[in-house]
Amino acid sequence: MATVVERLRLKRVRLIVRDTGVPAGLAFASAYPDLLGPSVLMNPHPPMSRSQPHSTFVASVQKHLLRNPQLVSVFAEFLRRQLTTPTIERVMFRALSEVAVDGRALEDPEVRGFLVRDIQAMCARSTWGFAGEHAVYAGGWEPPADLGAGAGWTVAVSAALPDQGDFSWLPIPDARRALIDGAGVLLQFTHPDEIVKLLA
Repeated sequence: MATVVERLRLKRVRLIVRDTGVPAGLAFASAYPDLLGPSVLMNPHPPMSRSQPHSTFVASVQKHLLRNPQLVSVFAEFLRRQLTTPTIERVMFRALSEVAVDGRALEDPEVRGFLVRDIQAMCARSTWGFAGEHAVYAGGWEPPADLGAGAGWTVAVSAALPDQGDFSWLPIPDARRALIDGAGVLLQFTHPDEIVKLLA
């Protein structure tokens, strides 16, 4: 990420880090604090040592993968081989419709099409990215030491998701918390204006 920032000749960037992307986002923040402007952690997934019980289908599958590293590559390869558009759409509706606002978002063909293309691109040639992201957690990832104050982090929490618990595991002493009413897993699609405001 630092190379991309340098090539674009940017002085500072604002990150939006979602779910299991937290290890990469916090690693960047720890290594390059001078490059970081106001940033948002959207429903950040805690390390497995602090994981809470989950009640949604997506969270249950994800937690099972994160606790069983030997399954990550197998599941990723299965996804790669089964990535037809109809299959992805069926899985998305099954996985996300438990939260009403996400089910309604998937009815939008633009949102659905974006997600399908994103998933297909993620595994088109290799499952390394997907497997690597999940293997970090399965391998016992813990957040870096205190990132210090001043970066302007906000933890955005979706009110429609169950089991939103304690975020004291985040090493960010001055992080503010924003509860996004009516938001679920797909808050970047259902509540984009709220996310943009948090980056201001």
